[in-house]
Amino acid sequence: MLAFLCLVLHLVSAYGSTSKGKNIIILAGQSNMSGRGGVQNNTWDGIVPLQSKPNRSILRLTANLTWVEAHEPLHKDIDFQVTCGVGPGMVFANRVLQRDPSLGPLGLVPCAVGGPIGTKISEWGRGTFLYKQLVRRAKASRIGGGSIRGLLWYQGFRSWISITPNCSCKAFNSNIYKRVNCKWCVTALHHLKNGLKIKKKKKKKRKKTCNSLY
Repeated sequence: MLAFLCLVLHLVSAYGSTSKGKNIIILAGQSNMSGRGGVQNNTWDGIVPLQSKPNRSILRLTANLTWVEAHEPLHKDIDFQVTCGVGPGMVFANRVLQRDPSLGPLGLVPCAVGGPIGTKISEWGRGTFLYKQLVRRAKASRIGGGSIRGLLWYQGFRSWISITPNCSCKAFNSNIYKRVNCKWCVTALHHLKNGLKIKKKKKKKRKKTCNSLY
């Protein structure tokens, strides 16, 4: 929640009075971002919380790279191997417009993929399918006007156990920003423990650099 708030405040303070065209936010990560709210036994109950309600000033880039009015589930045609439900994307977008309606229209670019068993952070490395898909969708989102203002990343804790989060995040951000030509983009990163118990064990030092992943 703190990561969301920081990005909200940044967008409002930096672009509230000067924005032209769509203010674009890339949504990435795994199932925490693509949304599993209200899903039970592979079926979504169809209930949309008030905070996630549709807004004519919030758009979504579909899998076919066309803009439509956004509504839950945002990632239904991106994380298509599973049943998607409510995620944090619409809540975030509505909160931004509550703070400053002049920031609209907001363009959400769903890129998160959790799949049936989740995705590891290494699956987002440079040259992978998920990486290429994110870059392709990010570039397509700017066609017709608009600027990428933020990358909102939600990742489960398990993927980060053997990798230094700050190092990986920095390398990933730097590379992505260059690929999508985003000079002033801000990233809000959040990784969740989800009740996972971590046992501390002494391990041999392993050399793993950011460049090897990104």
